[in-house]
Amino acid sequence: MDNVKIPKKIHLFSHDIKTKWRRNLREKEDCIGLADFDTNTIYLQISTKKNIICKEKQEQTYFHELAHMMLHYSGRDDLMKDETLVDVLGSMLRQVVGQFVSDLIP
Repeated sequence: MDNVKIPKKIHLFSHDIKTKWRRNLREKEDCIGLADFDTNTIYLQISTKKNIICKEKQEQTYFHELAHMMLHYSGRDDLMKDETLVDVLGSMLRQVVGQFVSDLIP
């Protein structure tokens, strides 16, 4: 699958969801991705010498956090807490978006 570019911002329903990169997310939050519903922001751990994260893992984490956002704004906070479901949805989103990227005509 082609690499997917992680957007700086997307529009979801009436919400602008921003993406911000953090150097110390893993140390502060013990994770490499975080969906913040109060600020409509997906935070991702940037790859550093201390925290090496491959591009594919960053993409997967972005789509995982996006799935949290989608379920939250769909009014399904009960499902949003199901990490297995969220991970599967994130993987499917990444796969579909990756297909769009690879099928684009130059």
